[in-house]
Amino acid sequence: MHTTRKALIVDDAPEFRLLLGSLFRELGLESVTVRDGDTALAMAREERPAIICVDLMLPTLSGLEVCTALRQRPETADVPIVMVSARRFPQDRAAASQAGADAYVTKPVDRTDFSNQVRSLLWQRQQAEA
Repeated sequence: MHTTRKALIVDDAPEFRLLLGSLFRELGLESVTVRDGDTALAMAREERPAIICVDLMLPTLSGLEVCTALRQRPETADVPIVMVSARRFPQDRAAASQAGADAYVTKPVDRTDFSNQVRSLLWQRQQAEA
């Protein structure tokens, strides 16, 4: 059973990592932050987060590549992934979904909407593990 109460935040913007960190703290989760896709994959393996929040556009690997890689690994295949992006195009949402993202949130992030989506994803994961 998954008991980690950590969120992995993957974004190259320090101010956005801080914002998401505060939102996750309000939900009772610690957060680990990284700024690029390669480090995200290593950190996901090391930290075993309860949820991962990844920016669409990142240095090294894109958010889509990170998401696809996470879904291919047995240890992260079922971890909820929230893709965040300033891009609001339907094709970006579709690409995120095809890569395995469970949710797509646009920047600037609406605090209430983000929190509700995270709660829902964590609840669904808990029910699947029960």
